[in-house]
Amino acid sequence: MKEPIEVSVDGQRVTGILDCGQWDLSVMITSPYEGFNSGLHIPFFARNHNPEGYFGEKGMTAALEILKTLHGWVRVFEEEKGRIKSSIENVVATMDKESCIAPSEVKERQIILRRQFKGGELNQKQYQVEKKRLSQSRINYTSTIYDAVEKVFVERGAKLSMDLYEQTAKKLGFEA
Repeated sequence: MKEPIEVSVDGQRVTGILDCGQWDLSVMITSPYEGFNSGLHIPFFARNHNPEGYFGEKGMTAALEILKTLHGWVRVFEEEKGRIKSSIENVVATMDKESCIAPSEVKERQIILRRQFKGGELNQKQYQVEKKRLSQSRINYTSTIYDAVEKVFVERGAKLSMDLYEQTAKKLGFEA
């Protein structure tokens, strides 16, 4: 079920859309900013402890907290967009190009690697070692950029989660 929600943050009206199911909750901010969302999920193993899930007061309380958090996060993003982008650009420019590889390039290299393995150019061990190295370099790339973005948010006292980091990178034209 989707429904509008509203909260006041420092005297400012903040609105959003709540999409709530029993086990999943998603909030998208609509005013004064728009286009960012966040949510929560109750995993299967925890459902016995939360039989009502996000229905009722618990879900609404969680949704309003998410909306407040989104507002603070997007406010920092909008105010620091230029600084965040230049921080990412500086980190990318100084990265070791073999130990920090962008996800799209890793994907391309993995396709080539798979072809080489299937074609008999690589044995099983060589294939697995290179596949692991590529995977680690993608993790290094993402972690390095995340750290650069997080630093700006922490300095401003805002929370940064992985889903918000991915939205930040995408909005600024970088891979996450």
